[in-house]
Amino acid sequence: MMKVTRKPKGHKKKKKRPSGRKSLALSVAHLISALFFVIPWISLWVSGEQDKTSDEEGCVS
Repeated sequence: MMKVTRKPKGHKKKKKRPSGRKSLALSVAHLISALFFVIPWISLWVSGEQDKTSDEEGCVS
């Protein structure tokens, strides 16, 4: 009777999950907070810049 030998297989590494990975819900929460808090500040800043340019145009004449 012949002895059956198994072919040695290479050691497979487990795939690691990235530790810094954030959940989808957290990403959505960050986007929503950006919509409500950051964008209004940007729009106020832009409107303030436009007011300054309109004042400067008035002083030129």
